[in-house]
Amino acid sequence: MVAGSPKVVGPLAAAAAAAALAVLAACSGSGPGAGGPSAPPPTTPPARQTVQILNYAYSPQHITVPVGTTVTWVQEDSTLHTVTDPGVFDSGDLARGQRFSYTFRTPGTYAYHGTVHAGLSGSVTVQ
Repeated sequence: MVAGSPKVVGPLAAAAAAAALAVLAACSGSGPGAGGPSAPPPTTPPARQTVQILNYAYSPQHITVPVGTTVTWVQEDSTLHTVTDPGVFDSGDLARGQRFSYTFRTPGTYAYHGTVHAGLSGSVTVQ
């Protein structure tokens, strides 16, 4: 055989090569109709929002969040505070360093307040 000339293969080898190429072509794509499985859609982690309790105030005082958001109030004052929306949630007394979390699953506006100190109030609007 001369170098650089085509190599002659038998019919069985040619059929095997054609089958291998067909398999490779079928597996090279992705997604529906491309012959391979499609990747699952990415999942979005649940939303989180933090509200600080400091200097006898909630900060931020008013927030807007999507449905499913977990809001965590972090108590950083030297005196006791609460986070209360009667009939919905109540943190009980929170000392410095304690946290209270609530997950909002229903749209609406939730007005909350502190039961220990008059005038301490805030709201969460859930969309």
